[in-house]
Amino acid sequence: MIDDLLKSAKESISERLGNPLLGSFSVAWCLWNYKFLVILFSAASVSRTFNLIETVAFPDAWSIFTRGVGFPLVTALLYVFVYPYPARYVYAFTLKRQREINQIKRQIEEETPLTLEESKRIRAGYVQLERKNQETIDRLNEEVARLKAALDQIQKIESDSPKLALSEKLYGQLEPTQLDLLKTLEESGGRVALSQLLNRSSESKIKTEFDIGELERRELIHKSFDRDIEENVFAFTHEGRRVLLNEGKLGA
Repeated sequence: MIDDLLKSAKESISERLGNPLLGSFSVAWCLWNYKFLVILFSAASVSRTFNLIETVAFPDAWSIFTRGVGFPLVTALLYVFVYPYPARYVYAFTLKRQREINQIKRQIEEETPLTLEESKRIRAGYVQLERKNQETIDRLNEEVARLKAALDQIQKIESDSPKLALSEKLYGQLEPTQLDLLKTLEESGGRVALSQLLNRSSESKIKTEFDIGELERRELIHKSFDRDIEENVFAFTHEGRRVLLNEGKLGA
């Protein structure tokens, strides 16, 4: 409770001292009554201190009224209400002069030719920057060449794969697990989500995904993305229906 009271008193005092008029009055009072402060903080005895205050700092009622209240209050009011006006013009004048000095300084710096040492330092920095840029360009060119070679290889594989897929599609028999997937697709109305195929399959997830890929590769099913369920769904192709009718037999 005592801590709360002290904290509240401290906040109240801080708020009062933060007031411009009260702060100005406090500083002005200290300046006008410097003798009182010197006597108060001197090493004199208590009785001697009070005697000095009555005879030196505030010898009569007039001094108490003027130096104790009047002069500090007038000084504070002048500082709060009058001082900002000349201060504004002085501040604007100072900034203007500083801006002119900066302009003159910048003009001199622009007109002053570079020394030999400065020229060498700038050229060395330019050469270093150019070397780094060239290294970056070479590295990017190497990366582009590597990616182009990889793309050419992929395109070559894709160009060869249709022949293989065609031979696999025209001859042979589907694996039983792949035929089961076609039957599951038929039971679901010819269109089913990937998660349903995985859940209804008795095989492992890897095996089921492999079989789905094989059916796609043989163009027996095709895949599309359903935005409503945010998932891939599979549907029959015409060839897929024919193979299902033939119990998994490929070709005519």
